[in-house]
Amino acid sequence: YFGENLSRNPTVASLLVDVANGRISLYEYNGDNAHLEQARLNLNRVLSRNPDGTVAGYAYVGLLKSIRAELETINANQPLKKLDLLVAGYDFINRVKNEHDEIYYSDYFQPIAIDIVSQFDNQELSDDMFEDAIRNKKSIGIYVRACKQLKSADIYPYSRQKNELTDAQISVCRQVCEELLENETYAACTDLNTNVECQRLLLHVKWLQHDRYPIFCEAKHCTGIADDSWEELRAICERYRAMNYGGFESNTNYAVHHDFLYVLALCYAQLSLPDKCQEVMRIIREATDDWYFNEKRIITRHMICNADRVPKNNFKGKFLSFSEADKNGYVKIKGWSGTGGRAGIYFHVSNIRDINIVKNDFHADFQLGLGYMGLAVFHGFGRDNVK
Repeated sequence: YFGENLSRNPTVASLLVDVANGRISLYEYNGDNAHLEQARLNLNRVLSRNPDGTVAGYAYVGLLKSIRAELETINANQPLKKLDLLVAGYDFINRVKNEHDEIYYSDYFQPIAIDIVSQFDNQELSDDMFEDAIRNKKSIGIYVRACKQLKSADIYPYSRQKNELTDAQISVCRQVCEELLENETYAACTDLNTNVECQRLLLHVKWLQHDRYPIFCEAKHCTGIADDSWEELRAICERYRAMNYGGFESNTNYAVHHDFLYVLALCYAQLSLPDKCQEVMRIIREATDDWYFNEKRIITRHMICNADRVPKNNFKGKFLSFSEADKNGYVKIKGWSGTGGRAGIYFHVSNIRDINIVKNDFHADFQLGLGYMGLAVFHGFGRDNVK
């Protein structure tokens, strides 16, 4: 009853959250699943246009409350349904922790999150339950078994800490991928390749296997991934794109799948496919055009690097413009267009080192970084500059 444009309005968004919470309470009272479905629809609509801020925080809590409310009504003879909800809740909590730590650590989110994570950690997964899930064409048992194996090796795929994995931990990542998350036998008889939670876990674990660090461990992260490994990551994201969202053309589920989108754009940039990179960044930009220009959106997440973690410095271009007052400008990079229809790519003066900024001056050793706002130009950025 509220259109997508109206749900962008903070007042309407707050009202949608209130209505959703009321429906969750009604579900707790009479067990009518229609109330939960409508509540989740409203909350996801809010998050698709307002993924940050106070209203978003309450929407995330509302979604978590809806999962807990459903968990509390499950009968003992519905173990797979309970497992399904625990997997959805656990993945959801990790997404919030990875993307919105201010919400994750808030007093209103923590109690519910701790309860669901505790239930997930304590959930026993017998061989019989695992096989029962496979017979029912469900990959939830695969997800739980993979998470438990990773945790036993102190591997946390969604961590934001820059802790380098050991060779032994890399071996565990490889084993989890080969035996569980990329197991062709399981993929043939379950929803493994279309299950959002399993595919997200695969993406993050495969990244760990190739880079030794989590995807979002720091700003301006210099990756150590070879081209053949970028191709592997690209294949995961492209398959997800094709099988789950028909090309990501709809913004409705942007809050759910944006890490796949971003990594796909990064893969294209790393593999020197500028048109494909810009296509995906256009989708991201259109899906987030209402976001406030907060640090999480404008920050450069990754540098475009060689496999030795040294940023590539072979991008040729010339300065188009520079604002002394704003300390930023644009560079025209050969073969790469800017965002929003601009001919040039944005730079900030603090990221241009060792050269003078002079309009029309050509340089053959520019560098590029990528974030949710798109590409950014650097010069003179190296491994020793990473903070």
